Amino acid sequence: MRQWFTVLCTGILLVTITSASAQPAQHHFEAGMEVSSFNYEEPNFMEEDGVLWGIFGNYEILLRENSPHTSFKDLFRNGNGFNRFELDARILWGQVDYTSTMTGSLDEIDDWLFEIRGLTGYDFPVFEDQIITFFLGIGYRYLNDDSSGLRTTTNAAGYERESNYLYLPIGLKYFAPLKEQWTFEARGEFDIFLTGEQESHLGDAISSLGTVTNDQDSGWGARASVRLERTGEHVDLFVEPYFRYWEIDDSNPAVVASGPGFLIVGLEPANESWEAGSRFGIRF
Repeated sequence: MRQWFTVLCTGILLVTITSASAQPAQHHFEAGMEVSSFNYEEPNFMEEDGVLWGIFGNYEILLRENSPHTSFKDLFRNGNGFNRFELDARILWGQVDYTSTMTGSLDEIDDWLFEIRGLTGYDFPVFEDQIITFFLGIGYRYLNDDSSGLRTTTNAAGYERESNYLYLPIGLKYFAPLKEQWTFEARGEFDIFLTGEQESHLGDAISSLGTVTNDQDSGWGARASVRLERTGEHVDLFVEPYFRYWEIDDSNPAVVASGPGFLIVGLEPANESWEAGSRFGIRF
């Protein structure tokens, strides 16, 4: 999975660099805090929910401004082309509460999430000062859920779980200036799930068990956000509410040792997860 991530990110960067023009590039940085209500569910079996807090950073290059389009021939004519590159990363942490129809409940499980994305975009100027941007790229998401050393209300032992997603984001962004120093932005995105890997450290719960590594190859995601920004003389301020969703199918089964001469088969069940939160940040 790490090799795929490296190759695809390199490809996006090369596409962006080779589409540069003689116009001077514009560089923008963003940073701020993020808070999110997080929910994870394996239908008919278990659910986790809680609040995650964290920070984010974003770096964007505008290589040039595309000219208006009058026909499809203008897509890559008159200097037009993919004219944006964006690198976005975030890290969140917090605690979630676990409930299950079979194994009881458990509060205050430590979770943390890391995500990094590289995007390239193509601006379509519309009307006088509004822009619609088509974008695509590559994303990686890591989630750690660690209940090792804890026990539920039915005395079931917890263990650490690590989730890795590699995905292809594709979507549209709309930008428009408002009155005075305000701007508005809306973004919609569909996430094509490329591959995933789930590691369940069952040895945390039962010492005779090892770690189960399940490959995931089917699922999808989606996200949407709106943004209101106040332009300042040196620094811009913004707030960006968002919603993010993932639906992943059953993983491939995997075999793990269970003591001398014994093997068991483990599977990561189909699951759904969502985040509803907001970013608060500065742009310069």
